[in-house]
Amino acid sequence: MRTIDVCTVRSCGKLILLGEYAVLEEGMPCIVASINKHIYCRIKESNKILVTSRRVNIDKLEYTYENQTLKLVSPFHNKDVLIFLEKALEITLKYLEESGYELRKFEINILSDLNNDLNIKYGFGSSASVVVSTVGAILHFHGISVSLHKNRELIFKLSSIAHFLAQGSGSGVDVAASVFGGFFVYKSFSADWMRRRLLRLTSIKEMVEEPWKFFSYEEIRVLIDMHLCVGWTGKPSSTKDFIKKVMNVKYSTKEEDVDFYLKFLNSVKRLTEIFLHGIDNDKKDFINKSILANRNLLKELSKRANVEMETQELKNLVTIANKYGCEGKFSGAGGGDCGYAIAFDSKIANAIKTGWKKYNITPMDVDIDMDGIFQLHIDRN
Repeated sequence: MRTIDVCTVRSCGKLILLGEYAVLEEGMPCIVASINKHIYCRIKESNKILVTSRRVNIDKLEYTYENQTLKLVSPFHNKDVLIFLEKALEITLKYLEESGYELRKFEINILSDLNNDLNIKYGFGSSASVVVSTVGAILHFHGISVSLHKNRELIFKLSSIAHFLAQGSGSGVDVAASVFGGFFVYKSFSADWMRRRLLRLTSIKEMVEEPWKFFSYEEIRVLIDMHLCVGWTGKPSSTKDFIKKVMNVKYSTKEEDVDFYLKFLNSVKRLTEIFLHGIDNDKKDFINKSILANRNLLKELSKRANVEMETQELKNLVTIANKYGCEGKFSGAGGGDCGYAIAFDSKIANAIKTGWKKYNITPMDVDIDMDGIFQLHIDRN
């Protein structure tokens, strides 16, 4: 395959509309929008493996890759901020080596608009997007084009493995949004399956080439006048910590907690069907009712997990949306980051965004990104 000398690969962020937490389980759907905020990974030929990232204030860290192990050889005091990037590097290089590629050294530079000027994340899945853009850039650099749709499942699987190893949990939904783009229904490979599969991992190549029977991705066509309003609360949250607390409900010794968790899963599955029926048949009340019901289920889950998923800022976000006859909720793990509302008229959407500002909620200038992972250009300079 033809290799390249320099290129820039872009991946997008995500916004979950329905199905948070439930998507961790086998066969459970969630509704996801890929968002046009991005991570950019520029890669060029080098005589060393070098990494620069303004996103986490990294200036040319040097790595070595030998005996299927990535090693940081530059001094750096805060390795926690590197974990997602390092897993993306290591897993991709392992795959290429196992696949018979001659490994080339490179320098990558990562830029982001998934954080604000103070480097605070918006909650659009920046960690997953870093993994996806890094995986994609290294593959593209070695001749596996990110522009070909046939390679997207490979990028998704490699990125999912790397992201799961870095986080220790997850559904892959952030990764799917960054890779595939668009507005879609996602069903996870299942966190339990991934955990079991990684325990007996002997070959990255073998794992990505086998079918992942629980994973699926199905595009949603939106033909109705629907406006996605997104508001940022200014407060970051921790997905990993919240997932641990929710898993305590799933594995609780209290029968009522376990019963609720099973009811929660069944209800979310039904609500995603109602939401999709509303989209397909222009039934706005179905869309609104499904969002409201999912919000109420998450409130109950929050109480049982003893975490504050819906902060006061997120309550304010929903209250303003309700004032204009619309429903909304937090997106993702909750506890901060972003919430959203769906309006069916542009004037109503603008009124909601104006109302949010009075409560120090920042309306985000975002739209659905239909591209997913994307090669911006090849630069010979």
